[in-house]
Amino acid sequence: MKKLFSEILNRVNTRRMMENTDKLTQIELGQTFEHYRRAAEFAAGLVGQAGIGNCEIINFPADGKTVYQDKRMPMAWSATRGRLTIIKSGVPFEDQVVADYQKHPFHLVKGSVSTPPEGTRVRIITEASLFTGEDAANCLVMTNPETRPRPEILKAALDLGALGLVSDNIAGRYETPDGIQWVNACTDGINNHWHVQSEDRPFICFSVSPRTGDKIRAAASSGNLEALAQCDGQRHAGILPAVTALVPGKKKEEFWMMAHLYEPLADDNSAGVVASIEMARVIKELVREGKLPPLEFSLRLVFAMEMYGFAAFAGKMGGDLHGKVIGAVNNDGLPINGRTGMRIHLAPPGKPFFGNYLVEAMAEAYKGENNPAIHEVIEEGMYGDDTFLSDPTTGVPTLWPLHSGKALWHNSEQ
Repeated sequence: MKKLFSEILNRVNTRRMMENTDKLTQIELGQTFEHYRRAAEFAAGLVGQAGIGNCEIINFPADGKTVYQDKRMPMAWSATRGRLTIIKSGVPFEDQVVADYQKHPFHLVKGSVSTPPEGTRVRIITEASLFTGEDAANCLVMTNPETRPRPEILKAALDLGALGLVSDNIAGRYETPDGIQWVNACTDGINNHWHVQSEDRPFICFSVSPRTGDKIRAAASSGNLEALAQCDGQRHAGILPAVTALVPGKKKEEFWMMAHLYEPLADDNSAGVVASIEMARVIKELVREGKLPPLEFSLRLVFAMEMYGFAAFAGKMGGDLHGKVIGAVNNDGLPINGRTGMRIHLAPPGKPFFGNYLVEAMAEAYKGENNPAIHEVIEEGMYGDDTFLSDPTTGVPTLWPLHSGKALWHNSEQ
């Protein structure tokens, strides 16, 4: 096993992997469904460059209505402009433009809707003021630093008449005071869905740095704070692409190597897509040279939106995948940015899986070694967003390798 692993590592083209990870990250930064389309085409192109045939892009509906399993697909969204400019404040702002999609796309929260072209003049109030009875009509709510911009706070603000939120909640707040959090799952959904769906009310939300957020809170607390909100965001029915390719084995039963697209940061998850392609390339190369035996099972690459896209793809493949797919690994959050350690979540026990035994054997073999540094094998049997296909109604037992140690999760400072 160690000899084979060394052979694999020696063939990995690290420079190309890092370059492609950066390219995919840059494509996905814009957050819109047009950027999703480009990301899928780029990933499919990388698959082709790796010499892996049978690659196709499958388009699923993005209409906020269509359901696969129990996951309702997101509405498509487009935007080119999203700006928040302070126009009246008792506290001076060195730069009155506190958020601007053109400067960094993370400033505009996905799903935000349009203002008139000239913008909308709004007041900004604090979260504390919202819940102590201040009139929230025509206001944006500057949330507390620890408040995550999720359905709970957005729904409460909209119920009380606000137009939306300004958030500076971020992982690594004190290490990165100028970082901007990429916000996902800021929706109006009573079921905490991650993406805007057809019945979600209109909102406009911005993400700002902790340094800027502190100043906005201070200004809002000291007196009347007004701003100009400008946005051209549009929600609409569209498509959500998934990318798949097959390396045939002696048997039709497949093993899936999964990685999600459409989250615009290297560790979550451009690196997972690029690494999966490189793994498949090396495996195919070793088989061709006779250094690995012909594959017993077929190897399938699957790149789609986290959870929602994988549910759609599983549905297209038949829904109940017993006898069709023997297992999977979901490469979401691989070690990058100096984090060399990894913990591996074993597939939960919905279906017996020999892959769990193999991972435990590998972890034991490499214990105490730096490469690879498997810090922990986790056996709780979690049915989360990265392992949900393990559920016995679908029957794809899924391993999840994840970096260990502190992470600047969804933070632009990566």
